[in-house]
Amino acid sequence: MKKIVYMGTPNYAKEILQALIKDTQIEIPLVLSQPDRKAGRKGELKAPEVKVLAEEEGLKVLQPEKL
Repeated sequence: MKKIVYMGTPNYAKEILQALIKDTQIEIPLVLSQPDRKAGRKGELKAPEVKVLAEEEGLKVLQPEKL
């Protein structure tokens, strides 16, 4: 089994992560994504789609300000 650390933020990166999660030959011990950002008129924090999916799948997520 291959282990990979997945790094992605844009919405299309979520689709790639979904495919990797389904692959039984790959283990994803860590997902890196950009920090939550303020969005909308109220400036409420919005999590990247990659983070949302990773948390739903029980994957560890880190959101560093800088790499």
